[in-house]
Amino acid sequence: MDTSPPLRRLTVAVDAESYSSRNQEGQLKLQSDLLAILRRACENGDLNRLEWDRQQQGDGELAILPPGTVEDRTISDFVNELDKALYHHNKPLNDAYRVRLRVAVHQGNIRIGENGFAGKAAVTVCRMRDNDQVRQALADHPASNLVLVVSESIYSDVIEEGTHALYRWHFDSIALDEPAKGFHANAWLHVPEPAAQPESSSEPEEGFARGTREEPAPPPQPPGARDNQEPGERRDEAGRAIYGGVSTGGGNVMFGDTIDNRYRS
Repeated sequence: MDTSPPLRRLTVAVDAESYSSRNQEGQLKLQSDLLAILRRACENGDLNRLEWDRQQQGDGELAILPPGTVEDRTISDFVNELDKALYHHNKPLNDAYRVRLRVAVHQGNIRIGENGFAGKAAVTVCRMRDNDQVRQALADHPASNLVLVVSESIYSDVIEEGTHALYRWHFDSIALDEPAKGFHANAWLHVPEPAAQPESSSEPEEGFARGTREEPAPPPQPPGARDNQEPGERRDEAGRAIYGGVSTGGGNVMFGDTIDNRYRS
């Protein structure tokens, strides 16, 4: 059996809300939407998703990131861009079709086996993501598109250091306790504030083609321009009327920037 050696790696687990309540077509659509949203978040966050080892889970995903990943930048950029991607995806949809996610982040020694990942860290990050308190936090914030839970080690080693954009995020300490599964852990929960309009990406918003937005107001007239300018009439910066390549004003006729005295009045 050929398996990888254990390496300490960052691991991210995501899962979608209300998957089981959808019919087959709805579940397939959610799977497709989830992958598109994750790809868009990574592309906009300049994260190479092709380097991630991923285990698909239908309505979720478990990803193991490459050794040497810059953790503060990766967590910050991924979660920020994921929240934006969810916003743009969900904006034209009613609540029944929105995609909302629970996201968990942990780190530890992980091995890649023949049929998935092995190691306590891989199990722990999924337990964190699927914990009832984390599920309830998402349910308690219907206007938010995601909730983030990070392990004690990620919080103390990365979040508390206050690097990148993480110092602005508010976290609440929670105790995860699942006696039936023998799982006990301290973790930190973050619920992004629902934004009225996250920063737009270079792509058009879903449901709108390029060029269909309202055109901006025309620029103000230059000083000296007449309020009763005739339709179709053009004027230069000094307010002189332009006919073809000739401008007039103050009794002079100008070709470009030069006064031609032959036409002086």
